[in-house]
Amino acid sequence: MAFRPDISFPPIDPLDVSPLLAEPIDDEGVTPLPQGLFADRYEVIRDLGAGGMGIVHLAYDRRACRNVALKRIRRSFAGSAERFRREYRALAAIRHRGVPAIHDIGETATGEPYFTMEVISGETIRAHLRRGPIEPLRALALAIDLARVLTAVHEVGVIHRDVKPDNVIIEAGDRVRLIDFGAALLTEDYYSQPHLRDPTDVRKRWRTRESEFIGAAAYTCPLWLNEGKVSPQTDVFSVCVLLYEMITGRVLYSRETYQHREIRPEEFAPELAPLVAELRRGASMIGAERHRTMDDLVRSLEIVRSDLSARATRPSPRWWMSAVAAASAGSFVLGAVAAGSVLLSMPASTPPAGTVEVLPSRDAPLDPSIDAVRDVDPGPVARPPRTSDAPPAAALTPASTDTQISTSTPQRDPSPVSSSGAPHPAGGRRPAASWEIRMRRAEAHARRCMEKSGATIKPLVVTLSAGELPSVRGVASGSDASRCVREALERFGLAVSSGQRQHTFFAAP
Repeated sequence: MAFRPDISFPPIDPLDVSPLLAEPIDDEGVTPLPQGLFADRYEVIRDLGAGGMGIVHLAYDRRACRNVALKRIRRSFAGSAERFRREYRALAAIRHRGVPAIHDIGETATGEPYFTMEVISGETIRAHLRRGPIEPLRALALAIDLARVLTAVHEVGVIHRDVKPDNVIIEAGDRVRLIDFGAALLTEDYYSQPHLRDPTDVRKRWRTRESEFIGAAAYTCPLWLNEGKVSPQTDVFSVCVLLYEMITGRVLYSRETYQHREIRPEEFAPELAPLVAELRRGASMIGAERHRTMDDLVRSLEIVRSDLSARATRPSPRWWMSAVAAASAGSFVLGAVAAGSVLLSMPASTPPAGTVEVLPSRDAPLDPSIDAVRDVDPGPVARPPRTSDAPPAAALTPASTDTQISTSTPQRDPSPVSSSGAPHPAGGRRPAASWEIRMRRAEAHARRCMEKSGATIKPLVVTLSAGELPSVRGVASGSDASRCVREALERFGLAVSSGQRQHTFFAAP
């Protein structure tokens, strides 16, 4: 995503890392490297980092004349060589810029497996968060980029299962790279790929033992930890938990209760309500409530990013109020001067042309002392927009909770005013209310319906898609809240003929 030039972010310190991990290298359990060349080809320069199963060195490839990241298995994991091989097979199957490219796979003369991959220069999200939270728009862009990488991973039948701040690197230009596939799961979709030759026999495929823990508890889906269920939604959960931490600077997992806390709307600024709804959905403890695929998560976060970006660039209500007030004052002065000139130029015996009536202001109380002078048929009446005490646009102030933003000028009332102060019907029919007005009416109707049924009123993200029933996120599809929202949308004719629109019912003011 290309950011606006006036938005600046702190610089990224480049480091040679592939992968860069926070843990110091523990020499115990790692077979010392032999003197001279490793595997008769690689000259080890220094250590880069260590994970739970392997250790990574920076090495010089004498054949290819380039530096590579050389990964070897720990001695204590010698019996898990099949899992180690699974990591490089997963990397070799993925074709995406966000995953390190595999250069070489092999075994030493003693049977020790290894593989080499490209060296990545950047900073892990863990290291970045030590300096504080990340600005919401930037964090959202990083999460979307990470979700796109995982979409490519899932397409080849691989589930990462260990998405955490230590395994996500930010390169220059905010390019996201995902590393450490040591906990990856190769599904049946991977083994059924048409280009795969001589796949591992089913009886020999390495399986995670029931008593073995894979991944970091703070970022791992509870369905995997508690029930052993793994699916693309496992990585969806991890991405949403990571996005929460990037924005708030807090870890969602509680080490006191060994559970993930519930994401609360009051932890975020009010204008981030649509994002909070997506985070609560993606990090739900109920798998059926989450985004079904990583691609679904990408689409939802793209809608939120578009909404927040539009709000950040929209003029604030205070600016509109000042502009309208200045324009009204200027028009009044010019009108008064013109009227005075016309009256002075008329003969005393000639009455003014046209009939003039005194009408009460449409926006003022019916007080005979407060009148407005208007012609009988004044035409369309310009009405300034409603004002509020909202903060400037730099704070991402929401003017509406609709995802589809209108940048047109303030609406004009198309109905001419009659002598009774009521609008004339155009062609005998009352003009249809705007989308925003109907949406507010629908929201009020849904609120009354939910209060009668005893349903809890909380922010609900409603998605309107062409040819589909409205989707209400945050509640069960058969609940009273979902029924009330759908009835309100149908009552006020809120539907789209093409594309998609999104609105947050009962958003925090």
